[in-house]
Amino acid sequence: FFIIVVCFGRVMDLFDQSAPFRAAVIVISAIAGICIIFAAFVSVWMVRQAERKPAEGATMVVLGCQIHGTSPSLMLQRRLDAAAAYLKEHPNISCIVAGGQGKDEVVSEAQVMKEYLVRKGISADRIYLEDQSASTAENLEYAKKIIEDNGLSSDLAIASDYYHQLRASVIAGKLGMEAGSVSAKTPLWLLPTYWVRESYGLVQEWFLK
Repeated sequence: FFIIVVCFGRVMDLFDQSAPFRAAVIVISAIAGICIIFAAFVSVWMVRQAERKPAEGATMVVLGCQIHGTSPSLMLQRRLDAAAAYLKEHPNISCIVAGGQGKDEVVSEAQVMKEYLVRKGISADRIYLEDQSASTAENLEYAKKIIEDNGLSSDLAIASDYYHQLRASVIAGKLGMEAGSVSAKTPLWLLPTYWVRESYGLVQEWFLK
């Protein structure tokens, strides 16, 4: 679009004189238009899911993220703070903290998450550890087994970043679970990067799996 605006006269001359160039412009414009429509559709859906309230009595699942030593990263801390606030407002629900131990991590993400929530005043008896997963899909797949083994509600309250909620809910749906959102806010300067990356993740989840 920038090139077309800057070189508008030359582009229009080529468009009139060259059939291959005209075809290329039409194809590229169509692809760009489809991408813009898809991005708008995904963005609206991401916002709607991020604002979707969990069902009453839903089991909370806090999705893992990077840790530093035995402390949560800032992104994970935001997720845990959102989860802790929700758990305090809903004292009768259980919580699953989901995240395995990476190669560069000294303990599992789930262990760090549990300890953080306990320091925030959440009873350890309410918290189940899922410490084997290495992805969002595994977070939810293994959490489902904990839910089934312990007779917990299969309705989920997923604690994660705002932009991440839609993909998490799509995965939960594939596993037969309904998901509402307990969303942590992402800093505005990071949001565009993660939003675009998550859009690619959704394409993969919808069409490649």
